[in-house]
Amino acid sequence: MNKIHWILVASGVGLVGGIYLGNTQKDLAFTVGVGGGGALFGGGLVAAFYQGKTKRLTTNFEQKITGLTTERDKFKTEFDNLQRINLETSNLKDKALSEVENLKTKLELVDNSLKDYQWRSGKDKDEIVALKETILKLNHKIEKLQDIVNDKEAELEEFNKDYQENLDRDVELAFEKRKAEVIEKEIAIDEEITTEAIELINDYKSFVEGIMDRHAHNRELLLDTNQKAKEHIANIVNSKNQAYQDLQQEKQQLELQKQMLQQQLDGELIAPEKTKGMAGWNWTIANMLVDHMWEQCDIPLKITGVDESLPDGSAVVAFAFSKSANPEKIINIFNANGKQWAKVRGIYYIGNARLSPRFPAIEVTIRRDKPPQDTTESIYKQGLIPSRLFGETIFKAMTHGNKGKPTLRVMAATGDGKGIATKNLLAYFLTLQENWEIWLSDPVSGSDEDYWDCHKVAINRTEARAAYDKFYEIYQGRKAKRLSTTPKLLGVFDEFDSEHSEEQHEKAQEIMGRIRHVGMHQILVGQSAEVGRNGWTWDAMKNCALLVLEGSIGSLRKHLTTDLGWTLKQKNQLGKEYDKYRKWADAENEANPDRPVENQTRLGLLIIGDRYQFLEIPIAHKGILRGTSAVTVRTEIGNGQIENKLPNQDNDSYKGNSSGQKASLNSNDDLPLPTCPHCNSVNVTKKGFNSKGQQYYSCKDCSHLPKRWIN
Repeated sequence: MNKIHWILVASGVGLVGGIYLGNTQKDLAFTVGVGGGGALFGGGLVAAFYQGKTKRLTTNFEQKITGLTTERDKFKTEFDNLQRINLETSNLKDKALSEVENLKTKLELVDNSLKDYQWRSGKDKDEIVALKETILKLNHKIEKLQDIVNDKEAELEEFNKDYQENLDRDVELAFEKRKAEVIEKEIAIDEEITTEAIELINDYKSFVEGIMDRHAHNRELLLDTNQKAKEHIANIVNSKNQAYQDLQQEKQQLELQKQMLQQQLDGELIAPEKTKGMAGWNWTIANMLVDHMWEQCDIPLKITGVDESLPDGSAVVAFAFSKSANPEKIINIFNANGKQWAKVRGIYYIGNARLSPRFPAIEVTIRRDKPPQDTTESIYKQGLIPSRLFGETIFKAMTHGNKGKPTLRVMAATGDGKGIATKNLLAYFLTLQENWEIWLSDPVSGSDEDYWDCHKVAINRTEARAAYDKFYEIYQGRKAKRLSTTPKLLGVFDEFDSEHSEEQHEKAQEIMGRIRHVGMHQILVGQSAEVGRNGWTWDAMKNCALLVLEGSIGSLRKHLTTDLGWTLKQKNQLGKEYDKYRKWADAENEANPDRPVENQTRLGLLIIGDRYQFLEIPIAHKGILRGTSAVTVRTEIGNGQIENKLPNQDNDSYKGNSSGQKASLNSNDDLPLPTCPHCNSVNVTKKGFNSKGQQYYSCKDCSHLPKRWIN
């Protein structure tokens, strides 16, 4: 049996064995797999056997090649020996040539010697000739030997070349021929075996593929049936789940409806409720605010009404809110976002949200258009005291007959105009009051902020404290009726909060209201409305009039209800008025940007108990304050120990007298008086100053109106 038959037999046995084993498992795929594996194993086993046989043939072939290689190596050894002989011959040749050259050299030497000898003596001529002939013969012989050596070298070189080429060619041809014969024989055997094996494998593969195709068809049928069953089951499960979800959603909706109905019964607001059918911009803005609160804050509101009867043209919208909502949160949202909402919608104002005092609702003020700017006359009509009445208003506030307080606290931060206000007040006393004595204490006299231009009883801290002790001593004396209560005494003490001692603070609080009984008044100028920080109590502030300027008004507003006992309504009303007057003042300053800082429009708040007035502060008084025949400005206290001068003034007309008594400064008499513009009379007197510090004059001989004029 040849190789093909053995492979077929082995594969058949493996296939039958595999099919038998597969049938025991009752699995078609397993049977096919095991049968195929058995057939392949049998075929592989036979192939491995024949592969071993082929390997032995290859080994024999390699041994034969090894023998040929050995023979070639022997030839090569002989060739190497021949090469060695050639090398030795070449060496002998070189040695012979070297000896010939030496002989030639010696002959040349002998020849030269003979020539020399012949030249010298001329003897032995025949012998020399014979030697020359001998030399010529030897040279001829050497040349022949040289030719023979060259010829032999050429023949040996050609023989070596031909021998090496023929030897290599014969060995290679014999080796390649034998190798080709062996390979061709083995390839023929392997091709026959491979061809038959491939045909057998293809037949088996076709058989297996047929079985696999039938198995795959059956598998697809089973999978299709299984998939349809799964889909049917999934559809049933999905239908069940969907029905459950629908029931759950319906349940949640019913519960939500129940909750909403319950919330409505409890007074809760479920969704925003806007108005429909109501015309007008205010209703449109109200609906817009409902949308903003719902969309941006998730807070439902309901419009309950719009009050359009406000005299300033604005409107108030009332919003109902859910019972569980926090009204303060809603109010804060309105006030924080109102300005931005108004800007987005092109509305002038949305704000001032507050809780309605009448019913549970939030009121919001809205205004579509910008209100017309108040004029100066209209703002005066609304209650702001004009600057021309500033001094008179403060004087009344310090007069008991007008329910005033004899002590005035002036409170303002640096730069807010407390010096301007106080100096204008002094000018009022000097020009429009009679029978007064005025003390001005300035513990920081000469500073950059010193614009008093007036005699002073104190110009540093020590003198200021001594002056107030003297003021208190006079009060004690008048109280005990040891001193006269005339003239009336006004003490103006600047920087009282920071430059006077706590003991003097207590003295000032002690006599705040009592000094009115002895014809005395005091103006205490401080830094700000932060009372506790400056060493005062709020109870003490109830015993004096308060003049608060500019930014300190905002600080005082925080204490109106908690410390001064005001109602919230009073506080809110004051806030509205201040906002209104503040807008007017800011507009005035913006309209006059070139106006000097000291002449800008400023506001003051005058408080007496629970009464208040807003005042326009006069512009800066830049004139010199001088005493008159009716009012004196004291320049010293005690027995003439303090003598003060106007800043940068040295002439005697500004000094006190030497007697130590109060000095009446009637320096106005030194200035020439104008004639009356109406009757040309020279009988003219001075009648005070206007709010700008300009001098008024009056004629005693005619009754022409106005009775006062400015020159």
